[in-house]
Amino acid sequence: MAITTAVTASAGASWQKKETDPLNSSTFFDDQGNFQYAKNFTDGSGLESVNSFFHDRIGLAAGADTTIDMQSLSTTLFGTSITTTLTGVKQLYLENTSTGNGQNLHLLATGTNANLTIMNGSGNFVVYPKSAINFTNFVSGWIVTNITKNLIVRNAGAIATTGNFFLAGTSG
Repeated sequence: MAITTAVTASAGASWQKKETDPLNSSTFFDDQGNFQYAKNFTDGSGLESVNSFFHDRIGLAAGADTTIDMQSLSTTLFGTSITTTLTGVKQLYLENTSTGNGQNLHLLATGTNANLTIMNGSGNFVVYPKSAINFTNFVSGWIVTNITKNLIVRNAGAIATTGNFFLAGTSG
């Protein structure tokens, strides 16, 4: 029996604003709309395809870092340890589940063997509490090698911070 991988990358924003005239409640302004992005990856290792994904929860003490080695992603399935080696990344999602002011997660473009290609060579991203970032490179993805294998997440705040992490890509 073959196992297939199906991943949908999606992100969106919607809004609704309604203002009523305080002198005449039957007169109002109503503005609403949304933007949606959703792409389905097919199963495989070619263009627009993924055959592997990884997710984990992050818990970082104040000032701590964690390094996510994309060539050695370990998880447990039914009591068995499984290690995945990504050769490419097509989607990266980082969510900050903390709620307090200053509990920010930083996705760094610096550090040992950091993957700079996701961040176009430089810069760091801040994920504020109750917020998330979602990067996709639907067609070709970002290549993972020995010198671009690490994603580094830092809690630069003074108290512990938590989050969720997801990668979809190719292995092999």
